[in-house]
Amino acid sequence: MASPLGRTELERGSRAANQPEVDHIQEGLFVVGPNGRVHFCNPRLEELAGVKPAQVIGQPYDVLFRELAAISSTESKTKNELLSAAQDVNEQPNIKLHTRYPLDSRLQIKLFPIPQMTDDSVSDKSWGGIILDTTAEWNEITQWTEHLSAVTHSMRSSVATIKGFVSTLLNGHRYWGDSERQSFLENIDDSVDQLSRLLENAQELFKLEIDAVELDRRPTDIKKLLQRVVQSLSFQKNGYSFVLDIPEELPSAEVDTLRIEQVMHNLLDNAAKYSPRDKKIRIHAQLKDGEIHISVSDQGVGIPTEHLSRIFDEFYQVNYGELSRGLGIGLYVARGLILVHGGRIWAENNPAQGTTITFTLPLEPQQAQARPRTAERVVRDAASRQSQSAPGLEMRPNREVAKVLVVDDDPQMLRLLKIKLEVEGFETVTASRGNIVLELVAAEQPDVILLDISLPDSNGFDLCARLREFTAAPIIMITGYAREEDMVRGLDAGADDYLVKPVRSKELIARVRANLRRARVPEQAPNKPIFRTGELLIDFAQRQVTIRNQPVRLTPTEYKLLYHLAANAGRILTHSQLLAKVWGPGYEEDTQYLWVNISRLRGKLEKDPSQPEYILTEPGVGYFIPAQ
Repeated sequence: MASPLGRTELERGSRAANQPEVDHIQEGLFVVGPNGRVHFCNPRLEELAGVKPAQVIGQPYDVLFRELAAISSTESKTKNELLSAAQDVNEQPNIKLHTRYPLDSRLQIKLFPIPQMTDDSVSDKSWGGIILDTTAEWNEITQWTEHLSAVTHSMRSSVATIKGFVSTLLNGHRYWGDSERQSFLENIDDSVDQLSRLLENAQELFKLEIDAVELDRRPTDIKKLLQRVVQSLSFQKNGYSFVLDIPEELPSAEVDTLRIEQVMHNLLDNAAKYSPRDKKIRIHAQLKDGEIHISVSDQGVGIPTEHLSRIFDEFYQVNYGELSRGLGIGLYVARGLILVHGGRIWAENNPAQGTTITFTLPLEPQQAQARPRTAERVVRDAASRQSQSAPGLEMRPNREVAKVLVVDDDPQMLRLLKIKLEVEGFETVTASRGNIVLELVAAEQPDVILLDISLPDSNGFDLCARLREFTAAPIIMITGYAREEDMVRGLDAGADDYLVKPVRSKELIARVRANLRRARVPEQAPNKPIFRTGELLIDFAQRQVTIRNQPVRLTPTEYKLLYHLAANAGRILTHSQLLAKVWGPGYEEDTQYLWVNISRLRGKLEKDPSQPEYILTEPGVGYFIPAQ
């Protein structure tokens, strides 16, 4: 961000509009005289905001403010903020401005008073404004907000897994034998290791970004360091084979021992993730050209050539489907720590199979190098297959045991949910990728679907919307995203319920059962088996809904909501009454569930949802269907 102007520069600018040093400053600048008219604008103001000096010089300052507000995405709001700020210039107020598409830039306008000057043309009532382009800073903040969200989401997932297995052991120990309990404990231990590694990498990541890494360099026996890391990982990575190739005469180096151990852990974790368990991972070290070269070679899937130069970028991942787990920060942190040590790091594909990552450690400490900063997300849309189903409200198969489809990309979470549901008597089907979910739903016809949002090949919101095209099975989203806007987006996509990880076992089972009740238990038909108003017809006995002689496919939740409104036609049902009737006790305050489903119903029934004729609103109270 450009630095603010000094007082002397402002004084020169307010007195002499044509002076080159003012014309060529990096900020936009304008000065308003004591008569409230624009006294001066520099050329940079036109470059940033598109305001030509000839349009505003000599005009009242509100003309300039109108021009500035006109480029804002919130024109009226920006204009009011500018006019209000002009009344309090002595406080040097700041106004943020987001320009309209397609510019999409971020500007900051700072007003300031101009002190008394010897020139009579400017008095202590004069004031001015600086306009700065803060787009780059805004984009950086936005990017890092997304990165921080990804880190916390991953942490929440590990905590949810740990919590789930601990709860299972505490509450259901009589169901499990020694081998199963041992398996649960191993999963807990593995999740704790993953969480610890993530916390370490996240801590180093943020230190690297602000250049705050302080090395504790000590003479270190590199061979012993590598042996120690491999021994530690051998206990954690059961089934993997690590082979050390280190000469006896390898010299010591002055390094931060803990940081280099972290580098090795990250490289070996990465190698193990992409390597078959029956293949060896080799660690080779040698003295070469006054540096220690350390290589980690795997026999995995390899890296496409076009990605080799980018795998060390922050949050960058090559899309390997189910193998593409994690956040893409391990290699970035490894690279940053090696560069801070004054070394180098690179990757290359092996002639036969797999990848080798090599880094160097200088025997004499060197200056740290600069780090590039890039990020990329690769998301693919799920394939679609729309089933042919009967019109009206789709009924699930009449089973004695309810079938639940569980969709989650975390194998431990998938296993945990499966165990919890089967202990409670449910039949389960599982999927870890979105591209098979549509096929599974069509083939298995589950009674309830538990759906995660973050899948390796699909967006859970989009997948939910596609599912809702052909199935009425209740969809419960289980995710680490706790923001209200995410919940609303999920409900709007067609979900019937929304749970945030970590999920308590009893709550999960209660939500599944509640959604099954809404989907399966028919409402007692009113005295009149047919309800008709206008072109809307509801056959309560058959649970069929038609509008303008066309059948309407409703979800169980939508049908139950419409049922209660129709059964009480002519009466206003309050928000809390509808929530209690449709969703049950405990939902009376969750109005987002109600208005999202009302919106979906109107979209299916009304000619113009913005001017409904069947489902009407009593502002601040509730909803009603007019009497027949």
